[in-house]
Amino acid sequence: MLKNFMNIHPLEFVGEGDPDEAENWIRNLEKIFKIMGLNDEMKLLLVTFRLENDAACWWKMINSKWTAAQAVRTWELFKTEFNKSYIPRSVKLKREAEFLNFEQEGEYRRARKFQDGLKPKIQEKISVLNIDDYYEMVDRALLIEKSDEDIQRKRARLTGTRPNLLNYQGGRNLNTGGNKVQIK
Repeated sequence: MLKNFMNIHPLEFVGEGDPDEAENWIRNLEKIFKIMGLNDEMKLLLVTFRLENDAACWWKMINSKWTAAQAVRTWELFKTEFNKSYIPRSVKLKREAEFLNFEQEGEYRRARKFQDGLKPKIQEKISVLNIDDYYEMVDRALLIEKSDEDIQRKRARLTGTRPNLLNYQGGRNLNTGGNKVQIK
């Protein structure tokens, strides 16, 4: 197993450098572990062969801590400890904020794109609502469309004409001579 692992040439980690280097190292290992189909015990055994210098000392300390606490050793626990040590909280918070900002910006763009694709009449009504959330915009657009269809049906009933609905799902009145036939 070790020979196969080493033949893939996994990166070494020495415990120095920026947080991106630490994240890339873990990501690289996870790809290798996935290909090899390893369990947690094997992952932890193999990962120790790629820790050097400060990182090797760090692992000795973590392993001793786990032994003293009689902790169950898992790959997830290793990653948690690793991230605590090599990816500062400030970096995590900054990335989280960037991600949330990206998500919100993405939602805004998605909502605008949806709005641009609406029928002009619905677009006009929804634009005054200043909605930035895509799902809320979809809900409101559907409500506006249903309301418009209801109004058309009421007008048609009052005037005795058929409503002009493209997406109308209900029954239709057909005028056959003097008799009205309801089709559903």
